Amino acid sequence: MSKPKLLARGVVFGYGAIVAQMFYSFASIPLALSHLSKAEFGMWALVTTVVGYLSLVEMGMINAVGRHLMECKDGRDPGKYGRIFTGSAVALTIVALTIAIAGVFISLFAIRLFPIPGELEHTFVLLMVGQSLIAAINMGSQILGVPLYVHIRPDIGAINQIGLFVIYFIVLHYAFKSGFGIYSMLLNQAVGIVWGISFTVVSCLWLGYYPKRGCYKLPSREEWKSVWSYSRGVFIIQLGGLLISSMPQLIIARMLGLESGATWAVATRPFVILRQIVCKPFEVALPMIYDAYIRKEMETVTRQWSMATQMVLAACGVVFSVAAANNPVFLDLWTLGRIHWEPLNHWMLAGFFYFSIMGGLAFGSIGMDKSIGSSKYINFAQAALTLALAVPLTANFGFPGLMLALAIPYIPGMTVFGVRYLGSITGKPALPLAWAAIVRPTLIVPLCAAAAWACSQMTHWLPGYFGLMLSASCGTASAMALMATFGVSKDVRIQFGSFAARLFQKIALKRVAEV
Repeated sequence: MSKPKLLARGVVFGYGAIVAQMFYSFASIPLALSHLSKAEFGMWALVTTVVGYLSLVEMGMINAVGRHLMECKDGRDPGKYGRIFTGSAVALTIVALTIAIAGVFISLFAIRLFPIPGELEHTFVLLMVGQSLIAAINMGSQILGVPLYVHIRPDIGAINQIGLFVIYFIVLHYAFKSGFGIYSMLLNQAVGIVWGISFTVVSCLWLGYYPKRGCYKLPSREEWKSVWSYSRGVFIIQLGGLLISSMPQLIIARMLGLESGATWAVATRPFVILRQIVCKPFEVALPMIYDAYIRKEMETVTRQWSMATQMVLAACGVVFSVAAANNPVFLDLWTLGRIHWEPLNHWMLAGFFYFSIMGGLAFGSIGMDKSIGSSKYINFAQAALTLALAVPLTANFGFPGLMLALAIPYIPGMTVFGVRYLGSITGKPALPLAWAAIVRPTLIVPLCAAAAWACSQMTHWLPGYFGLMLSASCGTASAMALMATFGVSKDVRIQFGSFAARLFQKIALKRVAEV
């Protein structure tokens, strides 16, 4: 299958997975809130954040293995492909055992670090142990799905996710109905792990992506040294990234309490879903950009990265502006008034998500040439700056201060160094790359925000979901017109128009054939 078709399939099925996740998120949260107290829900959010740190034990190995397998896929070196796969499977099994053991010990100390009510301490420990065991099984099975990434088959992974979220909701619904309480959150993940592993293994066996018979041998010292060297650099990046991503929930739980943590977890959920929607094209395109770099096609690398980044940021400017203008109404309707945030918080949240995606897009090229260098310390420096700003700003200004502290460091951190790194490995000037891909759409975001806010003010008197949908539709159309006119290049407009025309033509021909 050609790369354009793979890209299209990946994006289409990827959005299908996002729709399934949206259904699960928007249906499961009211379900959970109807069976749990806000303190219990906030405790679950804290448990998932703490256990998330245990994933660092793999030390970037999965990314390193994927990068190395790309060089020997498609029969270019089947022996090396099998050796690296086998060695990684053994290593990740050891990592999984480490996560399970560490989770049990950490659960005993975490109670003293966070304000867990006395009546919930026992439940907290059990949740930590259970979530750690699930994380261990998930980690040990990660190598089974790496071949799908290496062979650029995000469509298969997306189909897996669609089934996963359907299973998640069904199990969660019946677990709550059966009286399992907060442990229902563990049960649905346990069943989901069984589905995910089974689907991945069957898919890779069917497509022939696993190593051939006779190739399951341990790698040589030199081969594993190359994987381990790359892995260490990726690990340092991941550690800094995890510190940045988990910092809000930890700071909120420590300084503002579990109920504020529940508010954060719920109020940010629409933005999390929107982030996945707008970032999906870049996620699908990134393995292809890596593949072009391996083939030494530098013009293709910079062109594809620049266009993908510009399209994603343009979409972010539109959807986050509309979300910030309408999220207060949506939260009231969605949670039946149980979760409420001030309007300023939603605008600050939109800014934080926009800058975080900007940094992620720029930093996505790190490690493309397997020489990470000093870039691996950028996330640590950004995390330190974020913490230094977040503690005093949160103490004095609450949620707005926290989000300001989270957003600012992305500009001098991941964004600047990511673009500089891409320019250095491709031989292209960094400033033109940044201007075309990042600065241009960012300058139009305030106009999009003003248009979305104006539409929300004109429709705020309309009732319920009708007013919400009308406001969101008008805001999206207005913001999109501004961004398409001023925020993206002519090449991006042509490519997007061509893709939309082909999609429309394909649908129209299918309808005619059915008639």
